[in-house]
Amino acid sequence: MQCTVLLNGEDKVGGIMAKPEQAGDMPPSWCAYVTVDDVDATPAKIEEHGGKLCHPPMDIPEVGRFIHFTDPLGASLAAITDAADCDGAAG
Repeated sequence: MQCTVLLNGEDKVGGIMAKPEQAGDMPPSWCAYVTVDDVDATPAKIEEHGGKLCHPPMDIPEVGRFIHFTDPLGASLAAITDAADCDGAAG
């Protein structure tokens, strides 16, 4: 999966990619991301607080490791751990 990273100076502030095949009939959209220290530990916290995991932890090469989830009311969000913080796992 190729992702074009958007920068503000040296800070990563966004990314653009083609719609993945597994997205099915979902229309193109924007998704907000929050940075977390350990994306692999985050699903348990999401579910503990009533959210639902939509996509398990996955690597985006040279970008980071992410998950996609919904909050208890169904709002969509994603969490990411930067590749530089992944001990080489994502890049």
